[in-house]
Amino acid sequence: MKRIPLPGTHLTLSRFSFGTASLHHLGALGKQLRHLRAALEAGFSHFDTAPLYGFGMAERALGRAFGDARSEAVTIATKVGLYPPGGARFELHLVTEQKPDPHNRITLSPTRADVFGQPLARIHWQVQEDDCRLFSQIAELALSQWAAGPLARLAALKARDREAIRHDLVAGGGIYHPAGTIRMGARAADSVVDTQLRVHGLAGLWAVATSVFPTVGGTSPSLGLMQLALRAADDIVGSVADELGITPKSR
Repeated sequence: MKRIPLPGTHLTLSRFSFGTASLHHLGALGKQLRHLRAALEAGFSHFDTAPLYGFGMAERALGRAFGDARSEAVTIATKVGLYPPGGARFELHLVTEQKPDPHNRITLSPTRADVFGQPLARIHWQVQEDDCRLFSQIAELALSQWAAGPLARLAALKARDREAIRHDLVAGGGIYHPAGTIRMGARAADSVVDTQLRVHGLAGLWAVATSVFPTVGGTSPSLGLMQLALRAADDIVGSVADELGITPKSR
């Protein structure tokens, strides 16, 4: 990756920065360190972090990964002085995963069509009692973890009224990352694509979208989709190479 000079200093930085805001989603420290070191090997030398990323977890992982690196090999940008003033109020937004429900689905409208005469999609979606109960349990866990952690000295976390939360979940909710409409699986009887993203029964057709996810979490599925795109690309290249009788170049 191309490096560019930082004006007024002797430092050169990678053209792109590697953000660590979601590093804590990987869970185990070993996975975090492997990702950071792989990023360095890929050419990233500039890393962005903050004390609040994973409650300090991102900063600690960076220290473990690059504590012995040469000073010119890695640069890290963090945030200082971004703590709220006294008396400030903030809202903590909690995102949870819904329980898989076959009644939450997308079908084709029998009466409405688009400008090309194709049936419009109809979204059938609702929040169940199990979803509300799971949300409450996770909220209670978040409250207890906050109270026991370092952020408790900065602010007190208070839960909203349970009925108000339930009303917002049922009436508002959110369909930000629909998935599962052409889900992945081993058999055509209960899935649309196989594990290589090939559509069952249709040679030469791959589907690459979040719709192939069998289930989906509450966070952005972008990285998972990128991984699937790379998997499909490798399979497509291999398939074409087999047909042409050539050996594909490695990426």
